[in-house]
Amino acid sequence: ARFHAEPPLPRPPGSAPRPRPGGVGKSTLSSNLAFAFHRLGRRVALLDADVYGPSIHKMLGYSAPDANSTAPGARLDDAGLIVPEECEGVSYMSMGVLL
Repeated sequence: ARFHAEPPLPRPPGSAPRPRPGGVGKSTLSSNLAFAFHRLGRRVALLDADVYGPSIHKMLGYSAPDANSTAPGARLDDAGLIVPEECEGVSYMSMGVLL
């Protein structure tokens, strides 16, 4: 049996967030795309690597452990690796969780 693959469709302009000044909706677009792909059955993870103004953690409802917690900040697994947070089936990590 032969497999015939069609060439991939060209990517429409602006189909992924690009570096832009703050306040133009990059995080909103990214989170909406992540949830849309998740609803289509895709496995999705979202990374907010913005050191100066992380916002994904706020948009997805992350609440930091209280100051008296024995494990403030990101959760670690048994191997000492960071465990991503999750919101409605979408895994995410934000600098806002780490800082």
